[in-house]
Amino acid sequence: MTSMVTAAASAQPLLRVNQLVKHFPVQRGFFSRDRAVVHAVDGISFELTAGQTMALVGESGCGKSTLGRLVLRLFDASSGEVWFKGTDLMRLDAAALRAQRSKLQMIFQDPYASLNPRMTVAQTLTEPLTLHGLAPGRHRERAAELLELVGLSSQYLQRYPHEFSGGQRQRIGIARALAVEPDLIVCDEPVSALDVSIQAQVVNLLQDLQRRLGLSYIFIAHDLAVVKHIATHVAVMYLGQFVEYAEKSQLFAQPRHPYTQALLAAIPEPEPSIKPVRVLLEGDVPNPIEPPSGCRFRTRCPYAQVRCAEEVPQLSGDAGHLVACHFWRDIPAPPKIATPAPNLRLEKLQAAFRNMALTP
Repeated sequence: MTSMVTAAASAQPLLRVNQLVKHFPVQRGFFSRDRAVVHAVDGISFELTAGQTMALVGESGCGKSTLGRLVLRLFDASSGEVWFKGTDLMRLDAAALRAQRSKLQMIFQDPYASLNPRMTVAQTLTEPLTLHGLAPGRHRERAAELLELVGLSSQYLQRYPHEFSGGQRQRIGIARALAVEPDLIVCDEPVSALDVSIQAQVVNLLQDLQRRLGLSYIFIAHDLAVVKHIATHVAVMYLGQFVEYAEKSQLFAQPRHPYTQALLAAIPEPEPSIKPVRVLLEGDVPNPIEPPSGCRFRTRCPYAQVRCAEEVPQLSGDAGHLVACHFWRDIPAPPKIATPAPNLRLEKLQAAFRNMALTP
């Protein structure tokens, strides 16, 4: 992909990723000496402005989490550039990279595995302060402040992770990420392991923290209902590449790529009387070791033509809505779902759910 997903023209990008590539070497068989590579991320370019939330969505295995780790340089890229506040993270040595770590943090998917079971909450929150030389002489006070910031009592400082629920553990993980006062946080499916009601509380917490602290997020998810609630922009990934990028309202209202249309059609409707038209994709996701020529989605696309196998589509479009498809203008728009008659019982349940979700 040679096109750049750009930030707003009036704003200096906080993060700029240019032609990022990550190939993992693998052995073809247990007894084979042949080597191959998994095309996890293949030529991704984008920009992120301060205060924005860019969501990465797609099926499992499309490269979302790998891209998030490459941005933080938890993985070393095969090639490409990651510029953060004008500094190319790929060129930094270990000492210089550690100095940047305080501005780049991550919230992990599984709150049961991301916390050290042998460390108390106080130890978990003060460890990054010690490593980065922050809040000298007042580590315990700062840890208590962080717990209050994420809606937990400072009385929990001496407890261990096994004494908390999943939602509480994820709040502790968020507090740990906030301890070093970052500018950018990569949220790697932070709510997928939680109950639905707890998901809403955590998403509301992340939005509130963004408003109060001026944070920027890369939000990795496969649940488009959550993405619609938190994102400002959405990038759709398929087999290591972006296939569509747009502002959230544009993408949900007028999806252009057939893969995006299929993902949106899979969102459940809360109203039982609505029978949405499902877009069913044929076949399986291709092998990332040997991705298809041309458009990587063509083996499952109902609109594929000969050109799709011969030429790689580039991200292009208008008004900030980019799509990697040769024939997106000819693809029919998904059918509009008719507005149902008001369901008073459902509206009361949704109102009660929203009130519960807003409670810290």
